[in-house]
Amino acid sequence: VLWLLSLKIISGVSKIWYHIKAHDIRIGKVITFWLFGKSESDIRNKLSKKNVKDIQWIKQEEPEFDK
Repeated sequence: VLWLLSLKIISGVSKIWYHIKAHDIRIGKVITFWLFGKSESDIRNKLSKKNVKDIQWIKQEEPEFDK
């Protein structure tokens, strides 16, 4: 399942894309999706706030849709 989360870009901050595979307890499934943030710790913080648990991996990559 590809799930795309988008956030506003804060002026002056470049976006760093992260490809994530984790368990979303709201839907009860393991999902793969993209999210951007300032750092991996920023991403982990955002995931925690959205009840995304059991993170299998987080990879810093550039998605095809943003090239």
